[in-house]
Amino acid sequence: MEFLAAQYDLLTPAERSRFRRNQVALMELAKGEKVLDVVSSSLMFHHLPVPIKREGLKEIHRVMKRNSRFFLTDFCTPSVIAAPLMFLLLSWRRSTRYQLLGRLPGLIAEAGFKDVRLVKKGLFLKYFIIRKG
Repeated sequence: MEFLAAQYDLLTPAERSRFRRNQVALMELAKGEKVLDVVSSSLMFHHLPVPIKREGLKEIHRVMKRNSRFFLTDFCTPSVIAAPLMFLLLSWRRSTRYQLLGRLPGLIAEAGFKDVRLVKKGLFLKYFIIRKG
């Protein structure tokens, strides 16, 4: 299953040019509710505009079974060592800047996830295990 942007229509023309229409599937992950045991996302969320991150996380929550897991790895607030380089390279992109400022965990909680565990933080990546209770 490809896991990218939510609704193609929510993307700006510039954002649309970065995705093929068949990759835009996040808003309809499954026909029913509570059907997935595991969801995984690796270095994808920083590409998405904030409204699509928000809606996508709600959709992930909708399709996950009770006690299922969501493994999420993506950019986060960088360490002191990596901060100058990360902000220089990536802060010009609004969707990435949002995460470099440490705001992704708030969106995860807003989507309804209660059990969000940070399992590792690297120089500029965070690794989460998120459970749907």
